[in-house]
Amino acid sequence: MATSTVALGKLEQAVLNNQTEIPQGWALDSEGRATCDVQAALAGFLMPLGGYKGSGLGLMVEILGGVLGGGGMAPDIAGIREHGRVARVNHTFLAIDVARFLSIEEFHARMEWLLQHIKSARPPPGSRKCWWPANRNGAWRTSAAPRAFPSFPEPGGRSKPPPAASESDRM
Repeated sequence: MATSTVALGKLEQAVLNNQTEIPQGWALDSEGRATCDVQAALAGFLMPLGGYKGSGLGLMVEILGGVLGGGGMAPDIAGIREHGRVARVNHTFLAIDVARFLSIEEFHARMEWLLQHIKSARPPPGSRKCWWPANRNGAWRTSAAPRAFPSFPEPGGRSKPPPAASESDRM
């Protein structure tokens, strides 16, 4: 998952398609100015996912993958089309023992509640379907429907999730 507004591959694809411009908000040039020019964007920076607030998520991923992983970090990573340069790609894998936080049964019940809550969302006006990461893979790319984002019921109208385990239940 890219922690930028778009993956670098989108810019690389634009170059391969002989496009000279990208949408506003995707990138900054090397001086930190917003740009729609593909080449200036490639020499600059991709915008973080979620704007400036998303930069924290990007930093966390960089720390987990780059610092903790022991390999290259942001400017050290070579792209797949950069020949003659060591890629220095990292991977960090995390294993979480769910039972250290709550029972497996409770975890499954809470996950089921969350998934049902997401699936119950109403599409916004003019859209036929809501999309979320788990169902977007193939259909998202082939669908002619406009992008749709979930619309959840008002806070007073929705059910509550299963309760979390008490501290004594977790011991």
